[in-house]
Amino acid sequence: MSKIITTFESKIYLELTEGEAMALDAICGYGPEKFKEWFYNNLGKHYLSPYEKHLDTLFDKARKLEAAIKQFDEARKALRDITV
Repeated sequence: MSKIITTFESKIYLELTEGEAMALDAICGYGPEKFKEWFYNNLGKHYLSPYEKHLDTLFDKARKLEAAIKQFDEARKALRDITV
């Protein structure tokens, strides 16, 4: 007998300003373990614990913002260095 397995995956695409990207990068700078420790000690486990496994992947994605932020800085420097 054959089995049919159906899965459903949804994705959300989020647009950030440079400042928002920098803020998210700063929040994620210490890593998910330090974030969870602070969150649980200060705000409790009720809201975040169901999503713990997703927090690690979220932090991995957010840490990639560092490269984009560096590109912003380099572009800004290049524009300042242009002499007319």
